Amino acid sequence: MVQDLRTPTWAYLCEGSDSTPVLRKGAFESLVGKVQQALKDGDFYKGVVDDDFGAKTEIAVKVFQAARPSLVADGAIGAKTWTELSRFDAHSKSCFADNISL
Repeated sequence: MVQDLRTPTWAYLCEGSDSTPVLRKGAFESLVGKVQQALKDGDFYKGVVDDDFGAKTEIAVKVFQAARPSLVADGAIGAKTWTELSRFDAHSKSCFADNISL
């Protein structure tokens, strides 16, 4: 399954971590698939994008977190990890493209 990361999805993710749920191993929802695709785009996730926050997703989240000094590598996606995902180079253009003026 290929995830389509359209502007409304990233707008939801980028508007602030207060509106995003905590995701952890065992979660099964489309938002997990969006995160899997973002991590896959950044070469953190090697698994199938399937909306299932399983062991491979947890490991990818931990590796992503470990690469950022401001995060604790606990494998859960809470407020601070959402904030870092919104700045993540692999998809940050989706967060900030509408704010760029030429």
